[in-house]
Amino acid sequence: MDAPAQTPNPASVTIEPFGAYVLARVTTDIDASTYQGIDDALSEALAGTQTALIIDLSGVHNCGSHGAHTLARLNRQATGRGISVIVTGVHHGIARLLDIMSLDQSILTQPDPDTAAQWLDRGTASINDAIL
Repeated sequence: MDAPAQTPNPASVTIEPFGAYVLARVTTDIDASTYQGIDDALSEALAGTQTALIIDLSGVHNCGSHGAHTLARLNRQATGRGISVIVTGVHHGIARLLDIMSLDQSILTQPDPDTAAQWLDRGTASINDAIL
């Protein structure tokens, strides 16, 4: 029997205002044991914005399929509400996972939160203008 998913340490996801947007910094790997707590924290962050959620993954070194599904679900939920989700700090392995799961076509990425905010401020609306 599988062990129940553990909630990550509260310090592993921080949520803060970031100009006109909300920034969520994830600082733990996203796998079967942590994804539920991270999913809950990111859902809370999404509920706190009417414009955009920037998710910084620069502190995440490993992301399994649970993490990819969390990002996909959050992106679908945000899109349905007219909110942008931008993922930043994506390491090569995570970028590869998004590519394998064909999520690189729907999840917008930028190198860092500041670049994401500037991109949003310019009013760029096309995924083709985002850095993948």
